[in-house]
Amino acid sequence: LVANIGVLKEHGVEKLFHLEPGLKVGGFESVQDVVYLVRPTIANMKLVSEQVIEAEGEAERKDRKKGGGPGGGARKNLHFSVYFTPRKTVICERILEEEGVLGSLQVDEYPLWLIPFEEDVLSLELDSVFHEVSVERDFSSLYDVASAIVQLQKVCGVIPQVEGKGE
Repeated sequence: LVANIGVLKEHGVEKLFHLEPGLKVGGFESVQDVVYLVRPTIANMKLVSEQVIEAEGEAERKDRKKGGGPGGGARKNLHFSVYFTPRKTVICERILEEEGVLGSLQVDEYPLWLIPFEEDVLSLELDSVFHEVSVERDFSSLYDVASAIVQLQKVCGVIPQVEGKGE
């Protein structure tokens, strides 16, 4: 977590959850906005889609109990936003579209590149990069590493020598 929970609560955050299967976001009456801050992975898109579909279905059932017809405000009860970090990808948007929830979401990116842990320690917190590159031979995450280096150079100046280990 990047921010202190107290700071988030001061800015109007009521509940904070980790994205996991079976979590129902629509069950909280006082919640009007649901914001997802997620890595752009297929698994995360499936979980977000499930939760949006469940919440919208629950809202529609409540509308019917109150005497409203189908579609009578189910999408007005909750506003969903998805922020991809560090960047959004076409494949994730396509999955959301295939799941039928893209129209219910505000989609954007939050370029959270380097997270400072100490005065001289920065991390991208990309725990799957080694597996993606060495096992799956998927080099797309190296774009995030390169972008973080570029961002660092914009702030600190040109790094005179950048080295990497491996192939």
